[in-house]
Amino acid sequence: MLVALRLRHGVLKCVGCGHNYPIRDGIIDLLPKGLVFGNDLRWTKFYDESALSYFILFHRVIPAFTLGAEGRARRRWVELLQIRRGDVVLDVATGTGKNISYQLKSRC
Repeated sequence: MLVALRLRHGVLKCVGCGHNYPIRDGIIDLLPKGLVFGNDLRWTKFYDESALSYFILFHRVIPAFTLGAEGRARRRWVELLQIRRGDVVLDVATGTGKNISYQLKSRC
């Protein structure tokens, strides 16, 4: 089951354990505070600070300069996954989520 969530701010509550996960700017923070420390914490902060630039680069700049090649490569990658209607896809930590639209189209 693929679930689309369009909530910009709020909380996602786990029905299993009752934990609340904050949603900020449409992004669910699934890593509870206190579990990240040391080098992992430094890298987490780095990625959090560079996320907007990364998003702009991969959603605006690269598509403009590749003249559609980037989209064709993503479609081909999804084709190789052979996703079928009824399949479950978990796309975790693979960037900005840009592949999701290609995954959805492959299931129609």
